[in-house]
Amino acid sequence: HSGYTSSQYDSLSIVLARWMTEFEIPYTRITTHRHVDKSGERICPRSFNWIKLQARLSALNKLC
Repeated sequence: HSGYTSSQYDSLSIVLARWMTEFEIPYTRITTHRHVDKSGERICPRSFNWIKLQARLSALNKLC
């Protein structure tokens, strides 16, 4: 996998911030498959850069 574009991170952060507000999802509940999969079979999202998402969410006052 070659990674995600800046536009994809931008879009994800906007949608995620909206959901966090609308559905009262605390930032502590936001994660990836890699962190919740006990079997170790789900390594997605491959090449996902959590820091890039955090930076965008921080700009929207929704830091994870």
